Amino acid sequence: MSEKNTSEIRDAFIRQRRNLMLISVALLLVIGAGFRPEKINILGNTITVDNPDYIIYGIWMLWSYWFIRYIQHYNDLKDTEWRQRYSEELNFRIQRWAEPLALKLRAGIDLEDKHISKFLGQPEYKPKGYGAPPWSYQLNNSKIRRDENDQLEVMVQLESFDAGGGKHNNVPIFVPVGRLRFVLCSILSHSKIVRSTRLFSEYTFPFLVAFAPLWFAIYKMYPLEYFFTKV
Repeated sequence: MSEKNTSEIRDAFIRQRRNLMLISVALLLVIGAGFRPEKINILGNTITVDNPDYIIYGIWMLWSYWFIRYIQHYNDLKDTEWRQRYSEELNFRIQRWAEPLALKLRAGIDLEDKHISKFLGQPEYKPKGYGAPPWSYQLNNSKIRRDENDQLEVMVQLESFDAGGGKHNNVPIFVPVGRLRFVLCSILSHSKIVRSTRLFSEYTFPFLVAFAPLWFAIYKMYPLEYFFTKV
């Protein structure tokens, strides 16, 4: 796709996002304030509105149209980055948790976080004293994969050294990733994207604004007391 076409798609997406947010805010104000115009002035001509409730129906139709248009243009974009950034952040957090754990499992001793680099596979300095003499171990790299049961795990490669500093074959350590750990890392990854990037405000926040009048309309029709009385 040419750069011109990409720019046109993004410009169209921005227009649909603006329209959706404007109609959503207007609809929310109309529902919340109970706005029902009885007369409409168009170019000096006054039009009497006998059934003002139908104006709300018209606004809902516009909301539906621009909501669908926003989704269509959202899907046309190829540079939303959210999935890619989420995948990178999630992998980083899981690997950062698994790497020191693998060293603990192999060495049988407690390690402080400073022994593990914040940058995957790049130790800050060569650690000493890992494992029983004459062996010591040092982080090489790690990779997230699926085991034979399709369960998530991290394969951590540890470099092995003898007492004289000679390097030997890598030692693989497999660290299973539990469901709770995965959910926690997933939440933290989404939170990091929301806090440190523009992706949330550009792509996700308009969805929340668009759903606000729908949620409020449902609340007006079925307040909390309705559900408690049913119980």
